[in-house]
Amino acid sequence: MVGKQIVGKSFGGCIRYLLNRDEATILAAEGLNTENAATIIRDFNIHRKMNPDLGKAVGHLILSWSHEDKALLTPEIMAERAKEYLKLMGIENTQYVIVQRLKGKEKVRYELFDAISKAIKTATSWKAFEAVLKAQGITIQFKYKGKTKEVQGISFSKGEVKFKGSAIDSAFSYSKLNNLIESNREEQKKPSESKSLAQQIREAMEAKSETQTPVQTGEGYFPPGWFDLVQDLGNVIADDIDDEEYKRKKRYLSR
Repeated sequence: MVGKQIVGKSFGGCIRYLLNRDEATILAAEGLNTENAATIIRDFNIHRKMNPDLGKAVGHLILSWSHEDKALLTPEIMAERAKEYLKLMGIENTQYVIVQRLKGKEKVRYELFDAISKAIKTATSWKAFEAVLKAQGITIQFKYKGKTKEVQGISFSKGEVKFKGSAIDSAFSYSKLNNLIESNREEQKKPSESKSLAQQIREAMEAKSETQTPVQTGEGYFPPGWFDLVQDLGNVIADDIDDEEYKRKKRYLSR
């Protein structure tokens, strides 16, 4: 990361230069109404009037990131690094606005990174993953091995800009994305496999009621399969008890 400092007099000129263009995004701000450029300029100038003797009150700090790090930088990380830079420069307890400016392919790459990172968190299939990205104007292209159906690589496109998955982030290769989707699918299965006892009882009673009729006793009617179910549950509970411990307590109670 390389930093450059510019000191000036006009908040209006600086803010309009930063924000009045499509590639500008506000990442963080302190003590300012960030609704638009005009509100930011107004708040800066209000604060400036508290120190009328200060001539050059405008500080414009430019941070340039290493090309190797760009794919790893999220908006949150960039904002935190900028705040750390301000602190190191002794700029604290004052107003500031942190703006990200990206152009062309670099802007698209950050947009792809953000969209893929969010979509892959909950994707349990490639079809679902593609659908989420498609809704954001992003398409996926697979690279196959020769004339086979074996996938070797993956690329993402938005508009006319296209990147290989690994060029966006090393975690976005086909194999790594596929592993994440498989992991999400397995994770989704876990709740259905660990059913509560109450749910097991309800399902067992419903299954038996489809083929049996109510049982009448001296105490009234019981749901179909009730006695079988009680016996089944007794066997399940007994299986969960350590044999020796169970036998010891049984001998004690029978005395």
